[in-house]
Amino acid sequence: MTAMLMIKVNTNSVPDAPGRWLRGEIVTVLEDTHILGSGESNTNNFFRFTVTDKTVAEMQEFIASWNRLIDMNVFQGPDGNGLRSIRVRNNLVNASGDMGEWTVANTDAINLEWNTQHPSAGLITLDIPSPDVWECEGTFTTGEAQEFEDTIIQAGLSDLLKRRIWYITEAGMVNIDAAGGVQSGTASQLAPVLRDGLLD
Repeated sequence: MTAMLMIKVNTNSVPDAPGRWLRGEIVTVLEDTHILGSGESNTNNFFRFTVTDKTVAEMQEFIASWNRLIDMNVFQGPDGNGLRSIRVRNNLVNASGDMGEWTVANTDAINLEWNTQHPSAGLITLDIPSPDVWECEGTFTTGEAQEFEDTIIQAGLSDLLKRRIWYITEAGMVNIDAAGGVQSGTASQLAPVLRDGLLD
């Protein structure tokens, strides 16, 4: 089965926020035999591009979200009470540092959620030395790493879950629109208008 990309036609008419769908974002990938619902078939909502030489599995990478790839390392401690300083890197920050970046708002949300669940942790922000790095300090016990990572993603980055890294360029959107909102071609034909948001 070949892959069909469902592409957002217009930016959602909601207040500007990192989690809203934008024009050109690839919402999902379906098999080309998928029976479309009324909303899916409406080209005022979604354009469709069938990649004739790729399967759904082969196109899954193009619906990757921004907030699922972080690394953590302890750069100071722990002391006898478990106090340690942790450097958290978000590996999905774009080149200009304005998508997926750490902010006071999202790190404060993480601190609040963790300290609510762990009142003795005293988690605080030490620094945000670059858009992709957040340095924090708190008291942790052995075995809390996965829970802390989950909290970071859910409390600090969950608004990016819907946002896709890859998107169709404006030139590509105009081209699909001229074809009535439905187009097909090979992966190599799609490539010039398929943009990796990490490069932006």
